[in-house]
Amino acid sequence: MADEHEPVREARRTALRQIAAQVLATGSRRDLTVLRISDEAGISVDAVRRSAGSLDRLVWEIVARHVNIVLERLHTEAPDGMASADRWAALARTYVAVVGEYAAEHRTTIAYRHHLDERQHGDARILQRYVLQTFIDALRAAAPSCATGRIGPLALSLLAMLNAQAAWFCPGAGMSRDGYADMAARIILAEALRPAD
Repeated sequence: MADEHEPVREARRTALRQIAAQVLATGSRRDLTVLRISDEAGISVDAVRRSAGSLDRLVWEIVARHVNIVLERLHTEAPDGMASADRWAALARTYVAVVGEYAAEHRTTIAYRHHLDERQHGDARILQRYVLQTFIDALRAAAPSCATGRIGPLALSLLAMLNAQAAWFCPGAGMSRDGYADMAARIILAEALRPAD
């Protein structure tokens, strides 16, 4: 029998993760306290503890959920059936869109994934490897003549460019997210298509 209270509990956990991500994105791990989350959520300290568990668990849930959202969106919005060069660009645009929509969660994931316990850190690396592998597979399809040893570093370079954009992007000034994603994808694809020295 379904638990009729589970949707309410999950909504509360989602809200607590969002608050925690905002705190971590604008401060440091020492700023993340049960009391601060309680104040910002407007619920008791005991309710935070019941809903979120430990603060370390909350950070882990932010990282795991964010990477899973990235993966889901990449595979939904840039599916395997697309033309290879189009898919490569679509992956870049989708990635920056998710980073924009979940900016605090993304900053938390980048900054705090190394602070997880050993098992969680390993799990986070596996999830992030799936993201990287998605880009590696797409670049291999778009540039089949590219040497195998260059594909991984080039895909990783694109992700580094897209992650860096999150730090400086300002809506309405300079390039749009999509414009930057398209430019970065073109630069890396051109390098992948260039004959090796």
